[in-house]
Amino acid sequence: MQTFQVFYLLILILLTTTLIEAQDFFSKPRCSSRCGDVRIRYPFGIGSNCSANDWFNIDCNSSTPYLSALNNVEVLDLDTFTQRVIVNIPEFKADCKNPVQNSNLVLGANHGKSPFRISGSLNRFVVKGCGSATIMEEENGTIVTGCSTTCGKDTVSDTNNCFGIGCCQTLIPRDLESYTFNLTGMAKKEGDGTCGSAFLLDITYLERRHAITFPNQIYGDGLPLPTSLSWNESFNLSSTRCNETCGEISIPYPFGIQSLCSESDWFNVDCKSSKPYLSAINNVEVLAFGKETVTVNVSMNSDCENPVQNNNLDLSKSPFSFSKSDNIFVVEGCGSATIIENGSIVSGCSTACGNATVSDRNNCFGNGCCQSTIPRNLESFTLDLSRLGRQVGNETCGSALLVDMNSFMEERFSRQFVPITLGWPTINFYDSTECRWCERQGGICYTNYNEEGRISFGSCHGSSKKSLGVILGISISTGLLILTVISYALFRIIKKTKAKRRKQRCFKRNGGLLLKQQEATDTSLVDKTILFTSTDLEKATDHFSENRILGRGGQGTVYKGMLADGRIVAIKKSKVVDESQLEQFINEVVILSQVNHRNVVKLLGCCLETEVPLLVSEFISNGTLYDFIHDDTVSVSLNLRLQIATEVAGAVSYLHSATSIPIYHRDIKTTNILLDEKYRAKVSDFGTSRFVSVDQTHLTTLVKGTFGYLDPEYFQSSQFTEKSDVYSFGVVLLELLTRENPISLTRFGENRSLATHFLLAMEEGRVMSIFDATVVKEGSRTELLDVANLAMRCLNFNGKNRPTMKEVSIELDNIRLSHVPSTVETNFGHVKHREEVISMYSESTSTSMTFDHSLSR
Repeated sequence: MQTFQVFYLLILILLTTTLIEAQDFFSKPRCSSRCGDVRIRYPFGIGSNCSANDWFNIDCNSSTPYLSALNNVEVLDLDTFTQRVIVNIPEFKADCKNPVQNSNLVLGANHGKSPFRISGSLNRFVVKGCGSATIMEEENGTIVTGCSTTCGKDTVSDTNNCFGIGCCQTLIPRDLESYTFNLTGMAKKEGDGTCGSAFLLDITYLERRHAITFPNQIYGDGLPLPTSLSWNESFNLSSTRCNETCGEISIPYPFGIQSLCSESDWFNVDCKSSKPYLSAINNVEVLAFGKETVTVNVSMNSDCENPVQNNNLDLSKSPFSFSKSDNIFVVEGCGSATIIENGSIVSGCSTACGNATVSDRNNCFGNGCCQSTIPRNLESFTLDLSRLGRQVGNETCGSALLVDMNSFMEERFSRQFVPITLGWPTINFYDSTECRWCERQGGICYTNYNEEGRISFGSCHGSSKKSLGVILGISISTGLLILTVISYALFRIIKKTKAKRRKQRCFKRNGGLLLKQQEATDTSLVDKTILFTSTDLEKATDHFSENRILGRGGQGTVYKGMLADGRIVAIKKSKVVDESQLEQFINEVVILSQVNHRNVVKLLGCCLETEVPLLVSEFISNGTLYDFIHDDTVSVSLNLRLQIATEVAGAVSYLHSATSIPIYHRDIKTTNILLDEKYRAKVSDFGTSRFVSVDQTHLTTLVKGTFGYLDPEYFQSSQFTEKSDVYSFGVVLLELLTRENPISLTRFGENRSLATHFLLAMEEGRVMSIFDATVVKEGSRTELLDVANLAMRCLNFNGKNRPTMKEVSIELDNIRLSHVPSTVETNFGHVKHREEVISMYSESTSTSMTFDHSLSR
């Protein structure tokens, strides 16, 4: 998974890099270039530091741009090349509440003192209604244009034309600076119930951008009324905060001496010793700025002594190119020379020389001198002079150079430095066919002036070179991303398929098919939750986290888990499987899952999809009886000991006789007896361990059982009976009375066994001496002797002479009922010897002691 994430991150980095490479050159640094759907280009800008001056400030409010200097009029579009801004000026409506005929309503808009003018070539003056309207110059009141409409009694506006019936239109003068509308006789309502109105409208923009045909679709509500404004070409676009000169040379926009004064870093100018230099292009010296051109002084040393010369000025990564209209390629000498771009000849010329021929710049058409044009958008080149010889007459070495045409004719340059004119494309947002093709190719559309001085499609910058790399990078990145996603999906599918097959194999090996057969035979088993999936148990235990371990033993590990329904359970994971006993194991699980006794730990089910079967049982919170009895810090009353013994005896009696098939526990001991929050005994780990695991502890003999609790008759005969459980219970009873381990580490010989130690004490009449002090203090001699006699009968070497567990349960219950505690106790607590109450076991108060829920030892 981590490998996939790293690979995915690398692809994203590659994709981001290609997208950054695709950015155009003309986004002003640190300035937003878009407001909603409108692209913002200099001299306009969102914020004072991004515009030329306050007239061009754009307020972007809720993704809608507004010209703040013109009463916050809404901007619909910007075209910096044609110097046009399209704004939404609302129509001027007549005052319908005033019925006076021939009254004048004068409304005005003043753009004086600003660089903006009302475009006369793009806008029309439109009047709707019945009457006439004129446009007057605000300064002198002169009428500059107007039109009238005629209306009959039932006449309505003709939506198919606008030539006098309810609607008229007319042209407006060029570069109108300020105006007022004069509406006469417009108070009469039209047939459709609306009042007369007048407005300016850029019809071509409306038709091009919104596919609305004038005039039959301009009457709907909510449509914009676009008006085109232009700004004076003589208006200086350089920011008022910028220095505009360097020495005697004026610095026009998009160039600037400071970073915030130029269009981008490519147009930054360094002013050193009153001379301007283009810092982004090898600090080349600037000789002059023209309209969309800049003439620079370039070091050039190309003659026949150096037949192949690389150009010192590489523009391939900049927005500039060598101007085709301003530069020429000149060859002086005898022979020919060529310009090579990317290994291909793009320009060149040849000269013919006589005995007395010398180059003449005023007559450079083949005799010792020739010239040719260069291709458009030339960005870098190499000069090949290998076929150019010396001039005849003066033996001067021939040369070839790219030079500004005017400078060459006027001989205004030296041989060491040559003036060359650079141009740069201007962004155009016209919806021309060429521009749409250019943008589809991933390029940026630019326009130039044609020979007549009109706007024409110039070039598609980046569509063939840079965009090819961008498209290739994006395509490779996308392909790799798709391949990675598909590979990862296949990996997950294969992994899930393998896991599913492994689960099916384990399920079959662990007896799952047998369990299904038993469910089919006994329909009552279907309603019982006895089969869990490995996924359920992995979620319940946080994938069998170390933090969920309750205990470890020779047979396996017990985990605490929480099922999806919120039940807290104990999950036993065995270490080794005896596959020969799996059939008996399944039978036992089915039987034990139906056992329902309050003093028996409920077996909820099992999982057969893992390498070893997992057993799921209810969770008992207060640990084992072994930990409780052998904790010297806790004083355990005789009454509580009798209660625990009675409950254990009742549970084992139930297993022996009350179930449909008798169940022998085979391993009764204090570590297999759990205590709940109210210290009720719960018998656990019965039967299944013999079928599931191979015991690995040294405490277990070849005959299954735990040394110290093991029935000697069973040990000798290998025949386990219900009386074998009785013997083991007798040892547990002694453990409760004495608080000693079944095998002592302090006694030697036969006395190491607690059972033997007890029987010798009974025989010698000193049994009271081995009982716990609390037991002796709280119990009467008669009660203690009754319990001792019962324990001795349980420990009889002859199993036939032992009582049944039912008899043991009844006798213990009678002893407990006859016992009168010497200290007042309740079911909710116990009293520590010589101290006050130290623990409360009510549901409202948590115990001060904690116990581990552990495996059989």
